[in-house]
Amino acid sequence: MVSFIWTASNLAALLCTAGRAREAADCLGRFDAVGYATPRFALVAARVLQAAGRLSLAEFTLRRARRETGLSPSHPDSLALAERLGEILLIQHGQSLSRCSQPRTNAFKGEEVLLQEAELLFREGRTAGQPKSAEGLAQVLLQRAQAGDASSRQLRLRQAEDILRSLLDGQKAPELLRWALNICRATVGQSHSTTNCVAQHLHRVLLAGGLQQEASGLEEEFNLAADGPPPTPEAMPEEECCSEALLASWPKRGRRRWRSASCNPRQGRLTPGMVTCCQAARRFFLPGPKDSGALEALADQACGECKLQPSSVTRSSSCPVRARKNKAVAEYAKQFDRATLAPEDLVIDVASTPWPKVDPKVAAALDTAYDNVRRFHEAQKKKQPLRVETMPGVECRRMAVPIEAVGLYVPGGTAVLPSTAYMLATPAKLAGCKEIVLATPPREDGSVVPEVVYAAKRAGATKILKAGGAQAIAALAFGTETCPKVHKITGPGNQYVTAAKMMLQANEEASVSIDMPAGPSEQLCIFDMTSDAAFVVADLLSQAEHGPDSQVVGVLVASPGVDFRSYVGKLRVEFEEQTSKLNRAEITKQALSKSFVIVVETLEAALSFSNSYGPEHLCIQTANPEAYLEGVVNAGSVFVGPYAPESCGDYASGTNHCLPTSGYARQYGGVSTDTYLKYITVQKLTPAGLKRVGPCVETIADVEELEAHRNAVTIRLKKIGRELSLFDKLGAMCTFCSS
Repeated sequence: MVSFIWTASNLAALLCTAGRAREAADCLGRFDAVGYATPRFALVAARVLQAAGRLSLAEFTLRRARRETGLSPSHPDSLALAERLGEILLIQHGQSLSRCSQPRTNAFKGEEVLLQEAELLFREGRTAGQPKSAEGLAQVLLQRAQAGDASSRQLRLRQAEDILRSLLDGQKAPELLRWALNICRATVGQSHSTTNCVAQHLHRVLLAGGLQQEASGLEEEFNLAADGPPPTPEAMPEEECCSEALLASWPKRGRRRWRSASCNPRQGRLTPGMVTCCQAARRFFLPGPKDSGALEALADQACGECKLQPSSVTRSSSCPVRARKNKAVAEYAKQFDRATLAPEDLVIDVASTPWPKVDPKVAAALDTAYDNVRRFHEAQKKKQPLRVETMPGVECRRMAVPIEAVGLYVPGGTAVLPSTAYMLATPAKLAGCKEIVLATPPREDGSVVPEVVYAAKRAGATKILKAGGAQAIAALAFGTETCPKVHKITGPGNQYVTAAKMMLQANEEASVSIDMPAGPSEQLCIFDMTSDAAFVVADLLSQAEHGPDSQVVGVLVASPGVDFRSYVGKLRVEFEEQTSKLNRAEITKQALSKSFVIVVETLEAALSFSNSYGPEHLCIQTANPEAYLEGVVNAGSVFVGPYAPESCGDYASGTNHCLPTSGYARQYGGVSTDTYLKYITVQKLTPAGLKRVGPCVETIADVEELEAHRNAVTIRLKKIGRELSLFDKLGAMCTFCSS
């Protein structure tokens, strides 16, 4: 068995070396080799799985090997496993250990737990002299220096600088220095002493190696010949900033963060071609990929905060909600929502609940919005089932069948969202779902917001679960004494809710699907010099106010040679004026600190950037918006023209506002009537049909060496014969002629 497993692992290693990582990972899985936990094999398997992008499985393999081998912490194999596990965790945090890679900086806040464990692993390895542990530890310290108080930040920076000095002293390989410079530049800033120390060292090595041109570029970038740190982006003169194609954050002076495709904040330039071809620009600005391991770590942290430890989702047998059901959910409601609820009062039967008291004006608005949403989603229903005769005597059908029980998550937190209730419940009711359970956080008095109850009752929900967060998702997935178990969960939520949904989707006992990964809100607006600056700013602020983790992006299309500085000035004025009038101004400002505007020269460049970003909401406010619409490939929902504010789609135009975020618009669409349907295929064959298609089936079954598949056809053909009768042949000819 051991030799067999090693044969599989050696084959996988060869495939990985040949650049066929996915095939290598499939090879390990096919021979059930991943679970064979020896240190040497675990390292090979982890390398293959890492190359194939299956980081969670690589992490599982390494953890299992460390747990089951029973080696002492100082054993070389144990240290090698720890170092590789630390590297996997660091990659899941979004920072590759590749020395020449450009790191991603927009990682989840919840990924701090990955860095903490990675730091412990790398410290073990560095103490024992493991070769890459020092590099990994320096990178972790630089990353963790971004969080915490001033004293801990300075301590971590000093430790990281000491490690880098020990690594770089006498080092003549520019690759390691470039790696260290990229890490420092992305984590602690352009002008920090640690960054400048590495830059000076790289400068000396480049000169010694005869790379004069690269050394000159570094000298200019860091102003190495001058005293003091290089000028910061905020200190750059306006004339230098506002030229060519420019990338800037939102426009309050003194708060600006300039970015360029070459990861050089000082220059703040983005040449027109870079938008369409520079992968570094995309990595630097666009939402980074959400690796499944990072999401699991985030969900683990979220579940840990509500006492649903990592096992609560990944190992459902120990999930408190699954074990103690209503009692556990009621405890979490008291802990997080400060609502005291009896376990039997967690679920409301909507049909028997009286209509809540709602302001007549609000009720009329909700009724109008519901009618528009119902009208649009009702039109999506397919009237006739699909029926195709693929060949004479072989009929194939497809039937649309509603999912029996669905769960709808309506966030509560910082805003009241009755619109989400009817956006989710309306298509579910139209699809024909029998059980529609809506989960939403309760108020402190244990009640549900009356507007949400009104919308849920109007749209056809059957039950309301008074719970929010990860515990609500677990209750929907596993069911409780009063909350039915559902088969699909839909609806937006914060990153904890999203992570819990994605993890439960992979849980066999939960056996639940989800609509899409729907996280923090985002919007991208394409506009030009003819656009009304007030309209543009109003649309962007409408998404920024959702939460501090929201992001809005502006793409200004300005022809070459056009002076757009006056227009940017109008944007600044509008942002200042409109933001100051918002009741959620502080939340909005936090979101704006993560947002930016890009200036490009062509329609094609704007569309290329937008399609790479894959926004949840795409607003097109240009002179000819229809010309842009034809080139849209990735977007959740599009708002065309100056008089289509994004708010209309959020509330009452008729389209659904539950849309994919974080770049998932590349793979997913928004919620629709189809979201709550499943499709069942049907095939019906006559004896003549089997005679026609049967020989093909037998041949393919022989190729795949599945004898029982072949026999299922052969045994029937022996009974009815293989030759078509004259009547069958004439019937097929008539069918052909009539078609």
